[in-house]
Amino acid sequence: MKRFGLLLIGVMLVITTNCNNQQLNNRYSSNNLSFIKNDKLHYNILLVACDTCVPIINKGYRVRVKLTDKQKSIVKKIKKEMWRHLLSDKKTDFAANLILYDIYDKDAILLFGLGNNIRDWRKNLKRDDTLFWLKKLK
Repeated sequence: MKRFGLLLIGVMLVITTNCNNQQLNNRYSSNNLSFIKNDKLHYNILLVACDTCVPIINKGYRVRVKLTDKQKSIVKKIKKEMWRHLLSDKKTDFAANLILYDIYDKDAILLFGLGNNIRDWRKNLKRDDTLFWLKKLK
């Protein structure tokens, strides 16, 4: 009977520890991605030229997001399901889209035409952009 009690305590301890670790991992994960917010992200949409080409030619409009090296490292490790979540959340959808444009060097002429208008992006481009990214991401 004493062994059973010790075994039960041991099992409860393992379960409690696993639950606490999962909560810490969830908190750590959301803190890591806290920079991906529509109202926090700094970016530019620029006309980029190929300076190694002769003659120099325009490559098109590209998004350049201002991220620290640590943030760039985090972004490269984000899984498809997390991108799906970020693209569907109204607080992160536009920021996630811009980061993906930057990572994949996608032509951003349509974004350039919208300016910084998130409402117009949601109305006109969000659906197509989201479908594109979900197909593109592994």
